[in-house]
Parts: sequence; structure tokens; C-alpha cells
Amino acid sequence: MKNLLSIRRYRTLKTPLFIGITGTILLIEVLFGMNFYWNQYRRGIEEFEKVVRVSLLPIKQLATRGIEGGNLMILRNGAAKDLYKGSGALYIKMWGLSKGMEKTAFSEAIPPQKVEFEYIRDKKAMERIEPLIEKIGKGEKRFLDKERWLYVVASNLKGVTNGGRIVAVFPADELRGLGWKVVKELILITLIVSILGFIPFFALLRMVTRDINVIVRELKERGDDLTRRIPDLGKNEIGEIGRAFNKFIEDLDRIVSNVTTSVKGLSKTSERLSDLAVNLSRGASEQSGRASQVATASQELSATIVEVAKNASGTAEKTREAREVAHEGSRVVERTVEAMEGIATVTRETSSA
Repeated sequence: MKNLLSIRRYRTLKTPLFIGITGTILLIEVLFGMNFYWNQYRRGIEEFEKVVRVSLLPIKQLATRGIEGGNLMILRNGAAKDLYKGSGALYIKMWGLSKGMEKTAFSEAIPPQKVEFEYIRDKKAMERIEPLIEKIGKGEKRFLDKERWLYVVASNLKGVTNGGRIVAVFPADELRGLGWKVVKELILITLIVSILGFIPFFALLRMVTRDINVIVRELKERGDDLTRRIPDLGKNEIGEIGRAFNKFIEDLDRIVSNVTTSVKGLSKTSERLSDLAVNLSRGASEQSGRASQVATASQELSATIVEVAKNASGTAEKTREAREVAHEGSRVVERTVEAMEGIATVTRETSSA
């Protein structure tokens, strides 16, 4: 049942709502139907028993007078037979002991006598009735034989001094169709209740799905427009969803606005960086030209250096030779100086002498 009513199981909210409310209505109808059937069936039987009691009452009174007074004639005359026939009974039997009469100055005593009378409306019906009479026994009894659909009443005649009893059997064919009659009434009532029950259900379902469809439509038609809001759908859960979503959109709109502002600032910075990059590119181009000139000059300088190197190599050789000559000249000069110093010494010595 839990999985059956799970909203996630279905593509639309209408299905679990329909199943839940339909199940509730059917359960109520079943409980109501059982109670209605039982009450109506019992009421039908009670009404039938009431009719039987009312029909049997004058017969019991007649039987009491006839048996108590020992007057069998009043039990079998034409008026009595009309009374029996009018009651609708199929079979009536009454018996008992009369009261009798004490001896008087005018008559002898009359002892109690057995009085018995039997009324049979249809002798063919006795085949159905005889098995029931054997089951009656003593005491007050009332029962419905659903096999033969006969209603049997057995009662003691309280007004008979020496005891009397009456048994009556009534046809109960009308009770045979009572169940079907109650079922037809129940079907009619069930249809009416179902219609009256589903009308507010569909109204409720439409009200719920209408608000949900408003939210779905707003979400589909919103696109990238963050200024649209879901209208107020009331103080229920659906309205709370709408308000929560509006708050989410407001927060998202604020975040997007902040991002937009940041992007605009970043765009300006990017423009400045772009200008700087252009300048740098221009300067790099100039530097590239200069570097090309430097490279050309470097190539010329390199050639000059090579030439100078060649010349320097020859110069180095000559320089070495000159250095050797210079060393040799230096030695000659040193010897000359030494010779001159020797001459000077001799001269000083000669002057002194």
C-alpha cells in the first residue's frame, strides 16, 4: 500500500490522489453497505413479523374464546374462515381443553373437553408444511425456514384456563426477494454516494492540480527572466512552495546582479589590459626592429672582430719578437749601466788620489 500511494511512483499527482480517495470512498461504501444491508434486511423481517402478529391477534382471540368456552362452532363458521383467509396464513391449528362448567340448579356439570380445529388453505402446501410442524414442539416459537420460505409461529393461548396452543404457518416468499431488493437499493445509494463523493473529490483535485499547474507554467514560461514571480497561491503547502521558489529566484537574481557588476568591472579591466597589450605589442615590434638592427650590427661587428683577431694574431707575434728585443736591449742597458757605474767608481777613485 505504501508503494501504491507513493507519489514518486506515478507521472502525475492525480493518480495517487485518485487511488487514495477512491479507496477511501469504496471502504466507506463497503462498511455502509454491510450495515445498510443488515439493518434493511432485519427491518424487512421485523416488518413482516409485525404484519404476522397483527394478522394473528384476532385469530388468537377467537381461538381463546372458542377453546375456553368449548365452542367449536365459532372456530369453523364462515366469519372465522374469512378471518383465517384474510390473515394470509397457509395453515392454522388450534387446540386445548375447555374450561367446562360447574353444576348449577339449571344444568349438570360439564367437564373440560378437548377442542381442536385445523385450517388448511391449500392442501398442496401441506407437503411443505408438515416437516415444519414436526419441529415445532412446545413453548413460544417463531422462525423463518429459508429452505421452504415459510414463517412459523407457535404460541400458547394464555387466556385458556386449562391450556391452549395455536400454530400458524405463513408464506414468506416476499422475504425471498428482500435480499435482492436491499441489494438494488444499496446499489442505487452507492451510485448516489459515489457521485456525490467524487464531485468534491474532483473539485479538490482540480484545485490542487490547478495551483501546481500555475507553478509549472510559470517555470516553463520564465526562461531567463528573473523578474517574474509566482503569484500568491494561498497559505497552504502549495502556496508555501511558491513563496519559497520566489525567494530562491530573488536570491538568484541578487547573485546574478552581483556577478554582472563584477563582470562589468572585469570587462573594463580587460579593456585596459587589452590596450596595454596593444602598447606592449607595438613596443615589442619596435624592439624587434631594433633587435634586427642590432643583429645586423652584431654580424658586422663579428666580421670586424674576426678581422681584428686575425690582425691581432700577427701583431701578437711581432709583439713577442719586440718583447724579446726589448729584453735583450734591457740586458744591454743594464750591462752598460754597470760599466758606467764601474767607470764612475774608477773616476772617483782617481780624483781622490
